[in-house]
Amino acid sequence: MKAVRGVAKNEFNPQGRYKYAGHEQVTAALRDEYVSAGVLRTASIAEWKREAGTISLLVAVRWTSRDNPADFVEVKMLGECPPVTKSGTPTGQQAGIALSYAVKMAELKAFSLTGDDTPNPEAQDKANEA
Repeated sequence: MKAVRGVAKNEFNPQGRYKYAGHEQVTAALRDEYVSAGVLRTASIAEWKREAGTISLLVAVRWTSRDNPADFVEVKMLGECPPVTKSGTPTGQQAGIALSYAVKMAELKAFSLTGDDTPNPEAQDKANEA
């Protein structure tokens, strides 16, 4: 939590007209810190259902210590995705979207990451020194 303060909201949703931090941005912001701290992040689907074309996944996101695998924290997060085709036909893409959303939200909430435009306080300090 000290190493990564937040993730910049660089993506834009034209339907809702809002900016957001994408799954790839959150993963990129945390990956090196996980490696440095000896943490393995995994995600598994605990439950799923498809109803009226929408897929819902309850995802167990776990952070495990490399040095002591019995030492872990796990949270469950819901990820949903409505149909992505005009016909409403189920697609594999829906599961990927729902899974990515659940993992991203688990990471944002578990590490209290803000959605600010200064994701790395150390880089901001260096910019201020210049």
